[in-house]
Amino acid sequence: KRLTSTTMFQFRTNFILTTAALLVPLNVFILREYTSDMSTTEEVAVTTTKEDGDTSISGGRDDVSYANRTGIHDENQEEDRIVYDFPINITSFQQLENVNLKVPLPENLNVVIVGDSLSRYLYISLAYFLKFGTWINMKHPLPVAKNESISKMYKQESAREAVPHLNLIWKNFFDSKEEFTASFGAIMSPLDVCDCVGSNAKRWSKKFGVDEVWNRYFRQPSRKNSITFYGKPGDKNNLGVPIEFKSTWALEGINKHNEEAMLQTYNGTMHYNQSTEIKYATANWTEFILDFVAQMEPKPTAFVFNQGLWPHEDFKEPKVYKSIISAISKAGMISIYKTTTKMVGSNDTTLAPYERGICDLADHCLDLSWTALVPNYLYADPGHFFEPVYSWMNIQMLDMLFTAT
Repeated sequence: KRLTSTTMFQFRTNFILTTAALLVPLNVFILREYTSDMSTTEEVAVTTTKEDGDTSISGGRDDVSYANRTGIHDENQEEDRIVYDFPINITSFQQLENVNLKVPLPENLNVVIVGDSLSRYLYISLAYFLKFGTWINMKHPLPVAKNESISKMYKQESAREAVPHLNLIWKNFFDSKEEFTASFGAIMSPLDVCDCVGSNAKRWSKKFGVDEVWNRYFRQPSRKNSITFYGKPGDKNNLGVPIEFKSTWALEGINKHNEEAMLQTYNGTMHYNQSTEIKYATANWTEFILDFVAQMEPKPTAFVFNQGLWPHEDFKEPKVYKSIISAISKAGMISIYKTTTKMVGSNDTTLAPYERGICDLADHCLDLSWTALVPNYLYADPGHFFEPVYSWMNIQMLDMLFTAT
């Protein structure tokens, strides 16, 4: 199911996501670089050119007709036709390697992503692309010595120079979650702010995902792009403690943040909250969608959701996911179900029965079963990936939303 260009004029898009983590040795030595007008062996300089903190990329590519193009195209003007060409049926990793990474920057993208850490990294990858006009890693994969992991390799100075921001999609490159959060916020300021509260529990494992808040807001007034991530890793944590949708920001403050003037007021300083007072909390999907997300300004036009690798038995019940999709529709948003990514070594590209059921009901199915084809060296741990895997996911999503049938 794809949206035509005329339909997309009515849409703006907002997203919601989340996922989990571990660590895997790699046994490869491969050096390959995708050819792209956004990344070459020449030095690429990032310069600030917009009042709202937007940047453009100069050096090592042709800047003409790229940064200002829009994913909403006029079918009557073939030269302006924008295509995010992601394969429909993926049966081999080679098809992923051949995905064109030099895609245009969209406009009027207003998406909410709900999920676990995997969805968060999806948000980070997309937000970075929207601000800088290039993906975090255009060199795939980085040179990896035999029996050496990408994590270990990336700590070397030469690797960090080759892909300076690869660490943004793997928190274990940092000493703490707080440092990881603040680092991304500093790079993305002032377009991204984080409603983030870490766990204060002495026995953190019992509270994981319960007393934490990990929400991110990306607002780009110059292109009218808005992405929101709400962290919700499953129905319950690994010890069976219920997990709620939570926010330490009142809805009024979130809506003000969407205004360009508020970007300067926040000025990228709220990357890690000093206050832990919860202003909003509910475990009910319908309430969250209708009473919170649908009241955001600008109102999201797409709602991306998944419960990832965490326990979510309630979510699997047909009455539950049917009510979620019904609420999304009632709110006037597009429902996009993001299927759960595969663990390292899975080799199983089939979907679980409940995921097939959700995909049949949702407006769009972001089918990521192809992650079973991703080789071990692109896994950061048994469940998380290195780039360009998240870039591929985002291109698939943009293709779904912007490319005409």
